[in-house]
Amino acid sequence: SMREVCYAAITSCSIHADQVVFSCGDPCRQMYFVESGELRYLTRKQGRNISNTDMTRLVAQITRLQLGKKLKKGSWICEPAIWVQDWHNLGELISLTNGVLLKIDTNTLSKVVSSFPITHYNMMVYAQAAVQQMSAVVEDEPDQLTDLWEMRSNLQGQQVSSRRLGQG
Repeated sequence: SMREVCYAAITSCSIHADQVVFSCGDPCRQMYFVESGELRYLTRKQGRNISNTDMTRLVAQITRLQLGKKLKKGSWICEPAIWVQDWHNLGELISLTNGVLLKIDTNTLSKVVSSFPITHYNMMVYAQAAVQQMSAVVEDEPDQLTDLWEMRSNLQGQQVSSRRLGQG
């Protein structure tokens, strides 16, 4: 079932240096994985402090000041779009170099997973927990919810969390 999910729901797209992948407020219906290249994610607050006269200057400013969160191979972003209907981006994603992103489309993922009852059930359980965690973040510290959100789970009393695939 996972092979079918990956084959049907994941696509790749090329990104170019100095490209805005998404902006704050954009509707988001996909989760991204960085296959290659380097990007920076700027929160709503960080994005406001930047004068974007032209993209080359903007990227130079982001790089020089080391603004935002660096994303590189193995990083992911926009997981909330998978679990929250009508998710809108909460920041800006800007590519600093050429690269490739893998995208999971939420609608395609939903259709494919519905064909596999056990996988569908497991995703529903995960989705419930994810939405509960995001709701708790919004209640406690609304500014802390970003497109970088990731599930935090307790496994034998230890918090498991990772920004890199294949770790944790």
